[in-house]
Order: sequence, then structure tokens, then C-alpha cells
Amino acid sequence: MSIKLDFIVVNWNNKKGLFPCLKAIFNQSKKPGKVIVVDNGSIDGSAEMVERMFPKVKLIRFHKNLGLCAATNIGFMNTVAEFVAMVEHDAVISRNWSEEVLKAFSKEKDVAVVSPWVLQKTKRGYVDVGLQGTYLPMVNGISAIRANILRNNGQLIYDDDYFAYAQEQEFS
Repeated sequence: MSIKLDFIVVNWNNKKGLFPCLKAIFNQSKKPGKVIVVDNGSIDGSAEMVERMFPKVKLIRFHKNLGLCAATNIGFMNTVAEFVAMVEHDAVISRNWSEEVLKAFSKEKDVAVVSPWVLQKTKRGYVDVGLQGTYLPMVNGISAIRANILRNNGQLIYDDDYFAYAQEQEFS
């Protein structure tokens, strides 16, 4: 049986960024399991674009912005795979991202979270927005988790008391 990696993307009024994000997820060298977009009441046509351009996506729509944390948890409750990725709606992952993440989980059975380096595209090229090579065991906005650790303990990803921001430190 093939190892599956489900994806959660939370969106709020980012149609422009969401399209390349989803395109990159579906163009992975290791095909994704379920891809879930939780839309937080967007009024920019994001949800309609997902329905039209990405029919394989499970779209969960809300009429108001629940916040990143609550929306991520709702997405998580709709996943089934052993591994779940959280990708921010303005991120574009590399073609082999899933493959490398799953390889890391396979090598280290005790690892619960994989958070690859994040590069930001600028006018002069790509810039490492991580800690310039410093190791820090912290979740970032583009991470994958061994989901059964949370499911087996009746937990969700984020504390719903957080709306957005600081949730990554709290989870870590």
C-alpha cells in the first residue's frame, strides 16, 4: 500500500496565490491523497476558481473568516491519511516536496513534524526566510505532520483560541 499525504490549504481572499499553490500540489512527483481547501468567506472568487479549476479538491466553504487555526482544524478533521501537510495559500512547493517529506518520515519513525526550509522569491532571486541555517524544532506555515499522533490522542492541530499568528509556536 502506498503512503498517502493529505493536504490542507486554508484560504481567505487569495485567488491569485491559491491557483499556483494548488497547481504545485497536484504536480507533485508523489501524488497527493486528499486535497482540502477550507475557504474562510472569500469574496474574491477564490472558492469559485477552486470549484472550476480543481474539481478533485474537497472545498469546505464558510461565509465568514473563522481564522487560520479553526479552519486548519476543520480541514484536519476531514483528512484520513497517516500524514497531513499544511500549506499556506500563498506558497508554492517544489515538485518533489511530498516525496522528500515522506522520505524523512520513513527514515525517522519517531519524527512527528517535518518543516522544510522556506525560500521567498524576491526581485533578485530566492531568500531563505528560515533562520539562515540555524536548527529550530518549530512548525512553519508549510509543514507536514504524522497525523495519527494527534488523532490517537483526540487532538487537533491548533488551539482554536488562536485566530492566526503565534499558532505555530504554540503547536511546536
